[in-house]
Formats: sequence, structure tokens, C-alpha cells
Amino acid sequence: MKQKLKTLVAFFICSVIVSLASGHSLSGYRGKRQTVNVDPVEYLRHYGYLPDHYYTSDIAPDPAELREAYKIFQNYLKIDITGDLNEETQTAMNRPRCGCNDVFSIWMNQTTQDRVKRFARYEPVNFNARNGWSVTNLTWRLLGSTRSSPIPESVVRSEIIRAFALWSAETPLTFREVSSGADIDIDFVVGRHGDGSPFDGPSGVLAHAFFPQVGTTHFDDQEQWTTNSTTGAGIDLFIVAAHEFGHALGLDHSNVRNALMFPTYLGFIPNFKLSNDDIRGIRSIYGGPPTLLPTRPPTLPTIRPTTRPTTRPTTTRRPTPPNTTRRPSTTFPECRIRYNAIFEDDNGDLLMFGRRNLYNVPVYDPETRLFSGTRASNMFPRIMFNPDAIFHVPGYTFVIRRMRIQQFSRSDRRLTGSRVLKADTWSRLNGLRRGSRVTAAVALTQNTVYLFGRFGRQAGYVWEYDLSNGKVKSGSMDLISRKFPGIPREVTMAFSRDPSEIIFVANGSYYRYDTESFDVSGPFDFAPAFIGGRCGRAEI
Repeated sequence: MKQKLKTLVAFFICSVIVSLASGHSLSGYRGKRQTVNVDPVEYLRHYGYLPDHYYTSDIAPDPAELREAYKIFQNYLKIDITGDLNEETQTAMNRPRCGCNDVFSIWMNQTTQDRVKRFARYEPVNFNARNGWSVTNLTWRLLGSTRSSPIPESVVRSEIIRAFALWSAETPLTFREVSSGADIDIDFVVGRHGDGSPFDGPSGVLAHAFFPQVGTTHFDDQEQWTTNSTTGAGIDLFIVAAHEFGHALGLDHSNVRNALMFPTYLGFIPNFKLSNDDIRGIRSIYGGPPTLLPTRPPTLPTIRPTTRPTTRPTTTRRPTPPNTTRRPSTTFPECRIRYNAIFEDDNGDLLMFGRRNLYNVPVYDPETRLFSGTRASNMFPRIMFNPDAIFHVPGYTFVIRRMRIQQFSRSDRRLTGSRVLKADTWSRLNGLRRGSRVTAAVALTQNTVYLFGRFGRQAGYVWEYDLSNGKVKSGSMDLISRKFPGIPREVTMAFSRDPSEIIFVANGSYYRYDTESFDVSGPFDFAPAFIGGRCGRAEI
């Protein structure tokens, strides 16, 4: 109930924005567009470019924060970055668009200094993902079809099925129509319709959707809905439905111009396909479509393996990362320090644990050559000393030591700063056989979490962990050599920046594993890429 309430609140914040002005909304190309000069400060306030406290009040923003907000908006919409309002910026604000925030509110709920760091050099933000559904077999129900547009209900259903098919083709998700009890209810409504976000008639807000775990999607039935129209008149139902279903599945807006989740309405596009950014975004939540793993026996062997795999796939998908210096010397003590856990944070920082300390990667800043370490407890109060493993899903970090697991969340939905200890228990690794010890962990999505480690004195085992119930999946224990062929048994750290790849650290080297093709590249030197400084310099 609490989670559902949070989702409703998040949707209300998203959808109430759409009542600002019709010129703000994801509106259609109806021949002549409305040319409404929106209030630029209100625009920045309501679409997430200013800190949250400006959203709930009418106080004038600080000039420095306003200038920063203009820069972030200009970068987001791919226009010249000036930091002030000009004709190009005003024109961009007047474009037809969706009513949801362009920027995660948690990004803006920080100090100006933190925001500048996050958007340093104003690099693209790309896809934004929230938490998704806890199941992959989703159901939908059409409560009512359009009554104002001459589209038969059978065609509306066909367009809905096509829109869902875009997302199911790139994920393990399936969608099935039901007559009651659906995960995603779909309806065509007008004006005030009971969710606190009334539609405003033609040329205004086209549609809105609840994020998981609600999913309800509404279309404004005062719009001129069309299908496959090449005249530019009306609103293409398929494109809008696919965009809104992206929200219903957990995606926010992207700043990639050709992405379906870009804020502005794309118009009719023949043979439309999801962009790579859309695919990366949805797979960051649910993973890729099911693939056949290499054939293997259904049960573990009774004799534990005593040797490493004798063969390693030779096909590589990526070139060797450039190494700009000579091979590192092991005479430097910092190059021999052992680290025991690593994860990528929500803001893109790669963080690594070593005993009591937490480090940015590389440990030595390549520009300043300054040491990046700090006490881990500064970010994670009461964190266990010398954790065995760590993994991260959007909004939550899990720390493991022996059979104990701690769960941390962001404080006040901030991307940076101290975290809040939400749970600390000795029973969350239920399902691990006695004698097992986790040495590394990685989350590809919130539904796909792997634990790596030892059983007895033998390394080289992997388990699947179910976040929904805090248990190791029954029967999931397997050999690393079978589940991830080509990866050494002694995995000490693992992390993923994309569900299609896991980076493993083992025996002072690191390896790239392609989860789709099962290709392995490596080994690569650990110290130049992860430590830097006198150890050398290389890109991960």
C-alpha cells in the first residue's frame, strides 16, 4: 500500500504539470500550431529544471540557479547553451510536448554545486529509468475506446497491441488483454476524469500514465486521433500509446532527440522502431529478451571442479581499451591494494570499497592525481566493515557480508550525499547452502541479480537472488564456468553499466562478458583502469 501511495504521488507530480498551458503539452501537429509564449521561469519550475522547493512555492529562483537551469534545459533540447533566455530557448519552450518532467526531480533536489557536478560539461543525460513491475507477464484492459475520432474499436486495440509489441520485442515482458483485474487499465476520457489531472481539450495534453505499480493510462478523447496518417493532421495513436506505455513500464523522458521517450511528440513515423536509447532504458529495468543459454546438465555435478576452464571464447566484441602508459609497476604499494566491492551509483559514479573506505574509480583522479577515498560511513552510516559484495538497483544499494545484508536508500530522493539504512538483517540471504560465502554481486536489472562466491573451500559458484522476497532462488546454484563460460572462478568484484554486459574482476585483472552473445574479452590490467596514478592509466 505504501509503495502504491508513493507511485500515486509520483504520478500526481508528473501529471499535474500538464495543466500549465496547452503549449506545454505533448500536442499534435494539427497544421497550424498554437504559438503561446510560455512563462520561462514557470516552465523551468514545473518541468524539473529548478530544485523541488521552487515547485511548491512562487518564490523567485536564485539567479545562479536560474542560469544553471537554462543551461541544463538548453542542453536537454540540443540548442545553443547560453545560460539565459533567448529566442531559440523561448521557441523550444513553446513546442508541443509531454507534461511529465524532463529531469528526475531527485537530480534537481540538490545544491547548485552538486547539480553542476552531475551535469559537468552538460553531457547528455540519455534514458531515465524508475523502478519497474515485479512481474514480466503483464495484463491490460481497454475500458473505453475513442468516441470522438472515427477509429473503430478493433483498430484501437490493434494499435495498442502494436505499441506494447515495441517494448516486448526488446525485453522479457509479455502483454495479454483481460476483461478484469488488469495491471494496466487504458481509457479514453475528457476533462476531469477522477485522477486529479484533467485534460484540457484539443491541442492540449494528449495523454498521461501512472508509473509502476499502477500503470493506468488515459488518452484525451477530445483530440483528433488518427492511425498511419501521412497528412500531418491529427495525433497518431500508435506513437502516443507507445510513449505513454514507456512511462507505464517505468521510463521517464530521455534527451536523445530520436528516442520515443523524448519529451516532444514525434508525429507519424512509418515503420517506427525503438531507438537504442529506448532499448537501453527499458533493458536497464527488465533486461533483454529471453535467449537460449548453452546446453548444460540440469543439476550440479557431485564432484566439485578442481581446475579452471581450459578454453576461453576467442571472439571479442570490443577492442582492447586504450592504455596510454606503460604496464604498471607492482613496486608501488597502492597498485597492490585489494578492493572488495564495486557498484555504479544512480548518478553514474563508479564507486569501489576497500575495508573501511569508499573510492571513486579511478582511485586517483586522472586530471588532478588526487586521492579520491573517504570513509564509507560518510555515505553509508553504520555500514559493515570490509563488506564481501555490493549491488545496486535504482534508488537502493545492498551491502553483503557473510549471511548479513544491509539495504540503503537515498536520503530525500537525492542522488548524492548520505544514504539511509532501511534494513539490516541476518536472514536476507535465505537459500544459500550452509558453507557458502558470497564474494561478489551484480544487478543487471531489479529482476536479475547474481551472487558469486565459494561453496566450502571451492570457488567458482553463482546464485540468482530474488529481490522481491530477499531469498536466493531455489535451484539456482550453478558453476561460473557454465553460467558465464570464460570467466575465472575467483571472482572478487562485478558490476554492470548496461544489462548486456557484466565486468568481472578476478586475479588482478578484469574481463568483459557479453550477456547476449556470451563473448568474453580480456583479461585487462586492473590497476591502470581502476586505481590510476602511478599504476598507469587506462579506460574501463
